[in-house]
Amino acid sequence: MYQLKELVRQVEAIERELAQIQRVNPMAKLLCSIPGIGPITAAALAATVPDGTMFRSGREFAAWPGLTPKQHSRGEKDRLGRITKPCDSLSQALACHRST
Repeated sequence: MYQLKELVRQVEAIERELAQIQRVNPMAKLLCSIPGIGPITAAALAATVPDGTMFRSGREFAAWPGLTPKQHSRGEKDRLGRITKPCDSLSQALACHRST
């Protein structure tokens, strides 16, 4: 029980630190203004994305870490399915955090 309380205390301390970073970092602040993106996701994206202007669209940005739809295409008809598993651990963690 003591370990769980200590773990909760550590997580809360990290969340406070990330919220502080989000308030100071202009990129994280801008990202946090998007509905559904909180301080944790904003800080992680601000720390990992090199330059947002290198992407022409949101779709191109989503493909950068490996978030691409599975294709079920035949002939002339393109059918895109669910998002495939992200390629790196940070993207995977962000996807999991976003889904909760």
